[in-house]
Amino acid sequence: MNFSKTTETYIEFLKINEDSYGDKIRFFERNRQIISSLPDDENLELNLYYLIALFEAGEHKKFLQKVDPLIEYIVSENIFQFNEQDIYYKLLLYKASAHYNLFNNEKAQKIAEQLYKINKEDKLNKLLLQKIYIRMLSEKRRSIKALGIALYFLAGVVIAFQLLLIEPFYYQYNKIAQNTWQGIFVFACVILIINELNNRYKAFSKAKQITS
Repeated sequence: MNFSKTTETYIEFLKINEDSYGDKIRFFERNRQIISSLPDDENLELNLYYLIALFEAGEHKKFLQKVDPLIEYIVSENIFQFNEQDIYYKLLLYKASAHYNLFNNEKAQKIAEQLYKINKEDKLNKLLLQKIYIRMLSEKRRSIKALGIALYFLAGVVIAFQLLLIEPFYYQYNKIAQNTWQGIFVFACVILIINELNNRYKAFSKAKQITS
């Protein structure tokens, strides 16, 4: 049986292994013009597979460049089911995750909070919200983290000072130097651990407020 070029392209795309996202992306981009000539349903189907492949392959910037027109199209055409999934919700979740992966924290937060209003039981979106809150709190408290890291460097300087100067020439002060760098190191660990625990506690509390 002979098929048209567009039909052959459609069939060949669907033959690609489900998890072979790179192959799907390359095939789609090589045959973009032919795919655009497919009937609307088949064209939309391949575009959705392509968009999902972009996200799964980590092509988040390219995904974000293409996702909005497709979301607008499925909304205007009342197409919400794709492979027995809510494709509108799925694309928005991917969009929020893509923004998060590109450190667009405020955009990711806005979408994820909107998604929670749609589906309060989605564990993936709840986890994404927690990650967003933790990162945003961490950025606000970056000076504390910087202090902890600076103390690590200071402990390293004291260790070098001990090894190069005190041990060879002033051994009597060796114990003082050792206690000093150990104290600085422990203090740095305490600062960073408390800061991280505090960030997580506040993030989980904020997520709990919005998800309770």
